[in-house]
Amino acid sequence: MRDLTAPSIEQIFPARFVPYSSHPIITRLQEHTGNTRSRILTHAAYRYLDFTIKLELLVVNDVTRSIALDRAGFSLPPELVLDAYKVYCDEGYHALFSMEGIKQIHAVNLERPVVGSTVNHRYLDSLRQITANHGELARLFFTIVSETLITGYLTTAKSSDATIMALLADHAVDEGRHHSFYSSFLEIITPQITRANKRQIGSLFPDLASAFLFPDLPVITEELIHCGLTVDQAREVLADTYPVDRLMPQIISAGRTPLRKFGELGYCSLEESVERMETNLTQHVSRWTA
Repeated sequence: MRDLTAPSIEQIFPARFVPYSSHPIITRLQEHTGNTRSRILTHAAYRYLDFTIKLELLVVNDVTRSIALDRAGFSLPPELVLDAYKVYCDEGYHALFSMEGIKQIHAVNLERPVVGSTVNHRYLDSLRQITANHGELARLFFTIVSETLITGYLTTAKSSDATIMALLADHAVDEGRHHSFYSSFLEIITPQITRANKRQIGSLFPDLASAFLFPDLPVITEELIHCGLTVDQAREVLADTYPVDRLMPQIISAGRTPLRKFGELGYCSLEESVERMETNLTQHVSRWTA
């Protein structure tokens, strides 16, 4: 396990990974309180670690278990079914080291996490709604999308970075294998999916990718208020940090691999998916910054 008990939170979770932490409003509060920025970085670290726990245990391993038990509803080669056991163990370990990280950080600064107590991750709420409307096939494809998206983010971290970034780099090694696993799984099951279900998944792809890629503005808002900002100040910080015209190219870049893969396999149109994601993003940002 990585040791996340450094005396300074910035040694664990660098400010460069929390773009709003240097906003003028936060800088002024920091000058007054002396601890606003460290509290904000602490909650960002909690959010990342809790995101990982919930994603791995509630979503990815739920689907991976069904593959390992050969209950996913598709004809699968034995070697892929066996690989699902390896993925399942990896993901369980990611959840374990993330919980260890939360416990270690809390032991040093005693700051209580906001995420998971007063507010849930946006992607879980989105997935719950999508699954309620479109069934378990949507949950399966959310997992495929998330496992082919996550590697790009993780590989921006290097093992020489601050402690939690080293943890991210360790995570990336495993997720590279999981990316290959779920890409192969997608190719194998695609010929077995009905045309109607294929159209359904294609129409859902922008929502599935949006749920995973968009900044979690509801949770960040609660964190900022918890750290001393007013509602209006939190909205101003987020509006300045996450303008749609700057955020959308980053999201398209992060989603390029699964976008291309789903397009090649005939699920969706790249142009239409990007257009839908931009509409989703505009609505999401407007709701939490207006």
